[in-house]
Amino acid sequence: MKISISIILAFFALSGFAQSMPDNKILYVFPDDVEVAIDQYIGSLSNKEDLQFVLTLYKNEDGTYEIYVNSCSTDNENATPYYWQQITNRYAVINRELYPLLFDYDYDFGAPTPSEIGTYGQRAGQVLRIISCNDGFHLTFSKSGICTQ
Repeated sequence: MKISISIILAFFALSGFAQSMPDNKILYVFPDDVEVAIDQYIGSLSNKEDLQFVLTLYKNEDGTYEIYVNSCSTDNENATPYYWQQITNRYAVINRELYPLLFDYDYDFGAPTPSEIGTYGQRAGQVLRIISCNDGFHLTFSKSGICTQ
């Protein structure tokens, strides 16, 4: 009897844990000042419901980080951010929202059209590389969360 109760309790504990896992998403938590600044920026936009956001993180040579908040219209499914948003499993936790998160090397080595990667030994020059246009809100910060911009 004690064994069956233990098994039932273990099942409920494990199933509850599995349900709380975010669908194979890798979650990234930034320092508080960075998270708050991004949340305030997104919250200040009057048309935020009409936009989809993608965050791009760069690591600078001096050990600091830069994060850009890129956006495009929710109607524009042909935009590069929309494609990356659909396939990434990395998300930044900002307040109570999850935003797709890309890294600088996604643009250097990612294949935006996986069906067109060429053949083994002959991929050089065959894969279309893209460049992110980061002209919006951004922050530069240290690993400890000290914002320098």
